[in-house]
Amino acid sequence: MYHYDASIALEELKEDALLPHPVRLRDMILRTQLGPEEAKLLNHEFQDYLTRFGELQNVARGVLEKIAAARAKSELGADENETARSSIVRIVRRGTRPGGAGS
Repeated sequence: MYHYDASIALEELKEDALLPHPVRLRDMILRTQLGPEEAKLLNHEFQDYLTRFGELQNVARGVLEKIAAARAKSELGADENETARSSIVRIVRRGTRPGGAGS
């Protein structure tokens, strides 16, 4: 967890596409010594980031709500999954594996 380390946050962004929370990003900015022009430019970029982050949260929320409301694929074939699971349990209890000796 990077918390206030911009280098680690950048590494996570590159590897996992993890965006830092705006509060943490703001704190990283506040812990950096910047000149007046650089601070002004960075503040403008941060405001843009904050706006887009909020917009993406709303999009993600909508997607997650739709997913949560839909039936999972595993629920659709629950009877089939249960039959397959019970077959595997019987095989394991007998001490054999499918396709191996004793099948």
